[in-house]
Amino acid sequence: PHQQQLQVQQQQVLQQQHHLQESQQSAVTQYEGEMQVEQKWIGWLLGKSGIVLKEIELQSGASVKIDQSTKELGFSTLRITGDWQQSATARQLIQDKIAQAHPGGP
Repeated sequence: PHQQQLQVQQQQVLQQQHHLQESQQSAVTQYEGEMQVEQKWIGWLLGKSGIVLKEIELQSGASVKIDQSTKELGFSTLRITGDWQQSATARQLIQDKIAQAHPGGP
């Protein structure tokens, strides 16, 4: 009887997981995140004619916009839009790109 009870519980968990996966697929949540980046790295992130930024968008699937309205304060804000995975990938690619520009760390 104890083993039967465990099997029933496992079945319920599997059904819940399946339901969760279905609901995740039907409603892909869009995330809009922001990252502040020192102004001196913005040119490096944009690249010639924006090619580096386009590459980050292509690789991640996220949309990345740069708001430079605060550049006089020494930083700009990147707005990253996409699903959770796309946003996380874009952030990582941006951080990697800045690390390439400044190997010793900020």
